[in-house]
Amino acid sequence: MLTKQELPPLQNPKAAVVRTVSAKVSKNRDIETWDAGKSNSVLSHLDDFISIDILNKFIKFINDIPHDHSLEYNLKCIPNGGKGQHYYVWLAMGMAMHRETRLHGAYAMDTGLEIFTEWSRCSDKNDADTLLLTMNSFEKSFREVGYNRSTICPLAKKCQPHLFEINLSEFDDFSEYRKRNLVTNYRERFVPEYYNHRFIFERNPMGTGKTFQLSNHIKRNSFNRICRLSPRVSFAKNFTADLNRNLAGTGIVFSNYSLLVLAYVVIQMESLFKLDLHPESFQEYDLLIMDEGESNLNSFNSHTMQTPTSSNVDFLLKDTFEKLLRTSGQCIFLDAFLSKRTIETILTASDIQRNVNKENLINIRINEWHPSSCIAYEHGSYKNSRQELFFWGSKKRGKEFVRDFVHEFKTSKRCKYYHADGDDANDNDLVEVDNKWTEDVDCLMYTGKITVGVNFGIKDYYNALHVFGTFFIAISMEMMTIMNRT
Repeated sequence: MLTKQELPPLQNPKAAVVRTVSAKVSKNRDIETWDAGKSNSVLSHLDDFISIDILNKFIKFINDIPHDHSLEYNLKCIPNGGKGQHYYVWLAMGMAMHRETRLHGAYAMDTGLEIFTEWSRCSDKNDADTLLLTMNSFEKSFREVGYNRSTICPLAKKCQPHLFEINLSEFDDFSEYRKRNLVTNYRERFVPEYYNHRFIFERNPMGTGKTFQLSNHIKRNSFNRICRLSPRVSFAKNFTADLNRNLAGTGIVFSNYSLLVLAYVVIQMESLFKLDLHPESFQEYDLLIMDEGESNLNSFNSHTMQTPTSSNVDFLLKDTFEKLLRTSGQCIFLDAFLSKRTIETILTASDIQRNVNKENLINIRINEWHPSSCIAYEHGSYKNSRQELFFWGSKKRGKEFVRDFVHEFKTSKRCKYYHADGDDANDNDLVEVDNKWTEDVDCLMYTGKITVGVNFGIKDYYNALHVFGTFFIAISMEMMTIMNRT
């Protein structure tokens, strides 16, 4: 049962950048299970009632913090000042909030009520007692069925379209973090060697040698125990293969997380609880590696995170993650799209205070993105190309294309499509993409979710690139990655 409670003061916008991971910092306000792929039958009706020109009292809040996909951020993008939104819109927002938060347990439902109450108070029509009774009625009769995150997010984009045109969680200005040893030009083939700072953050395009330099760093130092965190199986396989190949002859061999007794392990984020099932089971590591760091942190917001049924998903997984940050001898974070929010989150979760001398503790290196060459981009009829690559923003549209593609060409063209619903056996292809993706393949297709982190020299094999879909952020990031691959 939801209970009425006093709301805390509006969160400091500058502190909001750390809401994503640390439960201690975020107070569990970042509840995220993206459902954009599900169509909501009520959405078209809401479009007839939503008002986008009324006062929004949270405009400073949503403009001052990095853009994220939290329910709180999206709800506050919808104005509700003055006389407020139509009752149907208000009711739909409440049902959607209740539907999403109750999936995460009682603590999340209380948080959802706080967020919705804070938003509702902007309206002159606000009545706290009516709000509480209405929210509790959802719990009794399940009236919110059909309303979810997909009800709120499209309306947020309609009300504040400029906030969703670019990824505002990415920052171009890292001047406050710049220390030394910066990578200033893409033409420098490999990133400089890593030093023994407590924390190292590296943002560089794929193909510039992050994994290569990481291997050299491991060779130069005596790390007895190393843990590498991976967001997905395909990432783990690809990274492990590259790392073991670079470490051949050293006696260091990374193994899958199922063998946790070994000194060099690769473990998925959803399996972090296995490191700390019992007080005596947790062991400290000399080196903690997070390649594809952004994807690792985003995985905390996935409803597929697997934990024992008796545990609290936020407490167990995030507590284990923070324990790794605090106890590991050195932590290295690598990503082609490293954001300021991630840096702040990691330092906060690691109990690094702002009065600490970061000069001797943290080394952050940012590549300024000066690509030496770009591939040709053709947007035309796929029938006229010899070999081509398709990047899909929509998994469903890609499936429809494959169906039509096979029907038209019969056996004259060979096609491979990698997406979230694909055969798990296809994950093995992502370990040796330069071999697997050029063996008798005329049409290679994939979604960005599958292949982020896979380094593939596309321009050597394919003479056409086609981009389809409406997910602007994912497509633009993928295009930037492809254009900077060597």
